[in-house]
Formats: sequence, structure tokens, C-alpha cells
Amino acid sequence: MHLIHREPVIRSPIGFVRGYTWGWTGRRGTWRDPRALESMRRLRATGTDWLVLAFAKQMPTHTAAEIRWRDADDVRTVDEAEVRFAIAQAHGLGFKVLLKPTVNCDDEVWRGQIAPGSRLDLERWWAAYADYQEHYAAVARDTGCAALCIGCEMNSRQGDADGWRLVARRARVAFGGPLVYNANHGCERAAFWDAVDVIGISAYYRVGLGLDTGLSNMLAKWCRVRDRLRRLAVAHRRPLMHIEIGMCPVQGLSRRPWDWHHAGLPWDGDEQARFYESALRTFHDLPWFCGWGWWDWPVHLREGHASDRGFHCCGKPAETVLRRWYARPR
Repeated sequence: MHLIHREPVIRSPIGFVRGYTWGWTGRRGTWRDPRALESMRRLRATGTDWLVLAFAKQMPTHTAAEIRWRDADDVRTVDEAEVRFAIAQAHGLGFKVLLKPTVNCDDEVWRGQIAPGSRLDLERWWAAYADYQEHYAAVARDTGCAALCIGCEMNSRQGDADGWRLVARRARVAFGGPLVYNANHGCERAAFWDAVDVIGISAYYRVGLGLDTGLSNMLAKWCRVRDRLRRLAVAHRRPLMHIEIGMCPVQGLSRRPWDWHHAGLPWDGDEQARFYESALRTFHDLPWFCGWGWWDWPVHLREGHASDRGFHCCGKPAETVLRRWYARPR
């Protein structure tokens, strides 16, 4: 990193985030289980000091105008009381919290393809989405969260500047703190970066392309990504973070790190560790880069978690890498 002095400096309103995503796929009651607190404690011991608290409310289909964020009977997701409880638990352990409410679709179409069926439906969808984000912005304010993410990987809607400005304006009034938007890797363009304070990226870049998944090859690929993201941060005068990043400990998945299916492929914790090392080494010290939200630490650590095939690094070789980098000053 001998060229650091030539890098542009962009001040971060949230400081530097040594973060990990926690809580995803949380079903009703799971965040209140005693095992959830133990999981948070285990994560805190890695040097992680930010919790990206992620959950999703449901849409009936990807073309619907409705978002069922008030549905107290939907046990597939945590309710507001459980969100507040988890934030309090996290604060008690010394975490800062980046709250990340998002949406999923019951028809199992990815949220990046949300497309309400008519102009009227789209207007209704934006109104519902703004209501949802405003509500949890107030929760974030009431519970002392340090930042709020107002959207995640919503590729099909990233050109709707007016809709996002409405969401950001209402969330900002209700929250009063820094706002983040989470764009997907390769789809970093958005028409509203000036409406948020931090550019968030799901950094599932294909740094293991080709036959070589070694560290030097990954570093070379990350350098190309770094140059691309530097231009984005400078163009919009916003600091940038990898609000999602990671890969499962499975052979060859640095070629497609977003993949959670990986059927028939062998476990490879060392490749996951190289992915962590190469990303951390490339971005950690850049003065326009403001941190991480690695994907994703389980709410309940089950027996055998150190050898499972999930994204998290708990007990795996990548945890040693994370601890070393998170112990470094900035």
C-alpha cells in the first residue's frame, strides 16, 4: 500500500466500520433466543465492533405494490420488538449498529428484479417502501443506531431517482443520522448517490476467475475493482464501504462468491481465507474506503459450524485473517 499518499481522501461520517452482518434469515423468536446473545459475544471477540443488523419484510410477488412490513403474524421474519431487543443486546456488548431493513419476494424472485406491474402500482410501491423505511428510521433513532441502510441490491429500481429521494428524505428526517445505500457488485451506478452519505457495495466480485485462485491472482483482480470503485467514490464525493462481502468456504467459489448453493463442490476454508486476505489487504488502508459488513454471521452457532459450508468465518481459517486485520489501527 505504498501509494496511499496519492489516494483521494474522503471523510467518513461513520468512521471506520469493522463490521459483520448478523441476523439475516432471522425467523420470529430467533433473535431473543439465548444462543443469539452467545453468537453476538463470539462475534465481538473477533474484533468486530459494528453489527450490520439485516432483516427482510415480504412482498407477495416481485410485481406487487404491497410490502407486508406491518404484518405481525408473519413468523418468517423478526418483528419490531425483536429488532429493538437485538439492538439493545448489541449495544450492551459494545457494538455500533448499522440497521438494514430490506425486502424479499414470496415468489422467490430476487429483489434486484422488483418491477411493479403498472405506473400506478409503482407509485403505490414507492409510497409503501418509503413508509417502511421511515418507520425503521424512527426505530434506528429511538434505539441509538449509528447508521441506516435504506435499500439493498435493488438493481431494477436504481434509476428511479425521485423514488429514492423520497425514501432518503423521509428516512433522514425520521432518523437524523447517516444513510447508506447498498448497490450490487457490477451495478454500482445509481441516480441518487448524493441523497445518501455512504456508498455501500455488495462486493461479490469474481476475483478467482480463471484457473488460479491463489492470493496473488486475487490481489491483481481486486486492484482492478479498487480502481473502478475509487472513481465512483471520487465522482460522487462519498466514502465507500463493502456493506456486504464474502464467500462460502467451498473450492472455486472465489469465481462466483455470491453462490450459496455450491452443490457437489468440496469444502475449502483456505480459499475463503485467501478471499478475506486479498480484499482486506487491498482496501483496508484506503482513505476513501470506510469499512466492511462481511456476510454473514449466524444467529445460532450450531455444532460443527467451523466446518460447515456457510458464508461465515467463525472457527474457519478466515477468522484468523479477520482478527489480524481488525486489530490493526486506521
